[in-house]
Amino acid sequence: MSYCFNLQCPNPADPANKNQLICCNCGFDLLLQNRYRAVQKLCGEDSFKVYAQESGQYKVITINPLLDNLKIVLIMQHKVKVFREINHPGIPKMDQDGYYTKNDDTHYLVMEYIEGLTLKDWMIRRNKKPISEKLAIKWLRQMVKILDKFHRKHYYFRDINSKAITVKPDGNLALTDYQMLPDKFFDNKGNFTGINCCNFCSPSQYTIGVPSQEITNEFDFFCLGRIWVFLLTGKHAKAFPENPRTGKLLWRKYAPHISQHFADLLDYLMATFPGNRPQNCQVILKCIREIKQEQAKTTSNYQETSQTKTQKKQKTKNKKKKNQIIYSLINWLNQCWISTWNFLRTISQYFGLRSR
Repeated sequence: MSYCFNLQCPNPADPANKNQLICCNCGFDLLLQNRYRAVQKLCGEDSFKVYAQESGQYKVITINPLLDNLKIVLIMQHKVKVFREINHPGIPKMDQDGYYTKNDDTHYLVMEYIEGLTLKDWMIRRNKKPISEKLAIKWLRQMVKILDKFHRKHYYFRDINSKAITVKPDGNLALTDYQMLPDKFFDNKGNFTGINCCNFCSPSQYTIGVPSQEITNEFDFFCLGRIWVFLLTGKHAKAFPENPRTGKLLWRKYAPHISQHFADLLDYLMATFPGNRPQNCQVILKCIREIKQEQAKTTSNYQETSQTKTQKKQKTKNKKKKNQIIYSLINWLNQCWISTWNFLRTISQYFGLRSR
């Protein structure tokens, strides 16, 4: 199949486009840069899985049409710079020639395609069964390390959701959806003016008139907290009530298998006021280390207690066995004494009769 890249094409999935160079419906190029052919539309409205003919590899092309807003173009260029500098197994790689524009001001990003299921699809496949705390901690640590790579370069996402994170075939996570926010979310001065359209985003993040430069890492942490509540309960955060006085999400009773320390960390990420959330990724990683140390200590204490109980039980068993041996020995000696006494009495009676 050859999918049309034109976002306005009336029939982009027309089978007649197979092996063609020009779309039969809109006349758009089906082979971008003479090497990229779209084979699948991804979850985003502007993202395609493409086949690179010269390398035989699959990649992802994100199309950002008509970027005439200078602020958004600058954000796009900063994004490209960041991706070219980062090397991490949970982040798609970008080739040096992976960013280009066309005459109509359409911007194209070409990135590595990472196989796997989005967290949303992964949860649906398992009927939204909550994950274990052990897996939740492992995955949270992976995602925080990925975010740390971006935050150190002052790149923030604003709207991370369960469709933006991929579970790779090896069971590890990757952050794979990096769509730019649509132009309608910015005013002519480049200020962010969107509304809350994400199940995982902080309400304060999408307040009308909030300048984009005020969006910081705390908003990404809020999204992570809500995504992990979804993973641990199987329910979106909007399904839970909130404390009317503090705004705190009341979700814990739906995840009884989670320790208090880990639940506290997630509430820390989702604090109502951004200033009450972790300041950076290192703070979260430190909290995770402390939780794992506490769990290891608890496990060690449990093992010691269990070992002590086993030792006491074994000691009692050995003592009982020893007592049984002593009792058997005494009983045997008693039987020997009785037998000897009877023998001597018989001998005595025999010789008494002979003497008469």
